[in-house]
Amino acid sequence: MKKVDEHTFPTACGLGPEENLVWKDKERSQILKTVIFDVNQIRRESTDGRSGNFVEVKIKPCVNVIPLFTGTDGKKRVVMIRQFRHGSADVTFEFPGGIVDEGETPEQAALRELEEETGLVAHKLTKTGCVNPNSAFINARAHFFVAEDLEDTGIRHPDENEQMETVTFEVSDLFERKIGEKGMDNGMMLIAAFLFQKLIAERG
Repeated sequence: MKKVDEHTFPTACGLGPEENLVWKDKERSQILKTVIFDVNQIRRESTDGRSGNFVEVKIKPCVNVIPLFTGTDGKKRVVMIRQFRHGSADVTFEFPGGIVDEGETPEQAALRELEEETGLVAHKLTKTGCVNPNSAFINARAHFFVAEDLEDTGIRHPDENEQMETVTFEVSDLFERKIGEKGMDNGMMLIAAFLFQKLIAERG
């Protein structure tokens, strides 16, 4: 064995065309359909002749929005939701968010979810990113935003089965929290926080 250095692997600019890695669809069938996602089985063939069956979880587009404001003490704060999540069977802190409805843009969905869950109306919305949370088997796009210039209507409209509390954190406290600690281990929220931190750094 030899020590790894900068010559062990090619750089990105030294790679061939990505078409060399694309597996082509040969057959597709739906295994399960739910309100939030579909599960499909896809038979695909590689460029070197191999073939296999793969599972695709196709999820509707979703949004996460970080409400950002400056308090009367001059400190920047964000608004989060605390609620029980049925997947993990645990209580977590999350930013407002949800599914993009049919006919909605991600921006419209972000503003709607923000008002429904917190009662806040945003007059400024900045998109921080759009990602696939796990491209190994999930086909999904998650859109992330920061909402500013906020007004409180005092009226909240959570979904029928949502039970939640609204809480604020100082931005500095949010970034100082340990990643993965109980209540702060939702992967989508960590992506949102990373993109938010990047935006804050760009603004100086």
